[in-house]
Amino acid sequence: MVSQRIQGFDTLRAVAALTVVIGHIALLSYPGSGTTDTTFQTPYGHIAVVLFFVLSGFLITYLLLQEKETHGSIHIYKFYLRRIFRIWPVYYLVLLSSYLLFDANYPGITIGLCLGIFPNIAHALDQQWPTSPQIWSIGVEEQFYLVWPWIITYCSRRNLLRVSVAFVILYTLLPNIITFFQTYAVPDAARGNFFNRFFYSDKFNCMSLGGIMAYLHMYHMSFVQRTLSKRLIILVMCIAGVLWYGGFYLPAFNDEFFATLFGIAILGIATHGKLGAKLETKPLVFLGRISYGIYMYHWIIILLMLQWMRNSDLPVSVFLPVMFGAGVGLTILVSWLSFQTMERFSLRLGKRFGSVETTNRERR
Repeated sequence: MVSQRIQGFDTLRAVAALTVVIGHIALLSYPGSGTTDTTFQTPYGHIAVVLFFVLSGFLITYLLLQEKETHGSIHIYKFYLRRIFRIWPVYYLVLLSSYLLFDANYPGITIGLCLGIFPNIAHALDQQWPTSPQIWSIGVEEQFYLVWPWIITYCSRRNLLRVSVAFVILYTLLPNIITFFQTYAVPDAARGNFFNRFFYSDKFNCMSLGGIMAYLHMYHMSFVQRTLSKRLIILVMCIAGVLWYGGFYLPAFNDEFFATLFGIAILGIATHGKLGAKLETKPLVFLGRISYGIYMYHWIIILLMLQWMRNSDLPVSVFLPVMFGAGVGLTILVSWLSFQTMERFSLRLGKRFGSVETTNRERR
């Protein structure tokens, strides 16, 4: 069984990546803004990361299930090598570049955790990488990958669905239980501690939800086709888009709400190939293929532009359009150069270890 490229996924990546970039440009460009980690104060960008999590969970689960069905087992060692070749080169280049380019405070605990691919833990400790704080999500995905292949390997088909649902429930309830406990049982000074921040950002539930959608796509295709019509999927995508960009927010379970909408849309796009094809244009496919670089490099580009432009005395009417236009443009250019050189090379190395061909280019 060989995986086929799922049309429409590159468009989702492109939309999510551009939303993150534009959100961070808006956040950092206004006078008086700083460069501290305010990921969760930018709802559009944060919900875009939720989309990335669900999409990554779907793709990884689907590919692992294909490998298990084709070969009877999963070569976990090779899986990890593929992930290393895909994630690590750009990740460590961003760390090195941002460290050398900017005069910022990098505490020892920050350096140690981020070098060890635990940037989400650094974030939970309020010790995030100051010049590329968006890397927290890479830590979440890498830690999910430490667990998920083993679960798929050793769980039967029925138990896999049960475990996936359990992950969704557990990681959905934990942050809210912790928040409730802190609100009513501990002093104000204790709120917002490590566990609250860790479980709020550790979106295993969103990735597991993507895994459930992959399971349904893999084993219950006919049921999905009967249940999710094209019109229903289009309606779900429209609702998700309007609520997302309309600033809709639930006090509890907001990420999970959007993850559910995204999961249904992803499952529908994967199931109805023609629908995914209609979502694609050449520019969006291009941006989707380089979306990992867009996500990883954009913070450095924005900070470099701010260093130059804040000394230029440009009026706000010129400053902001230039920041948005040049910020997005330069990020795309750098990401394309990275993809054409380093990433293509590392992807070729990674494919040598693949038991199942990965023709659907993964963001991560």
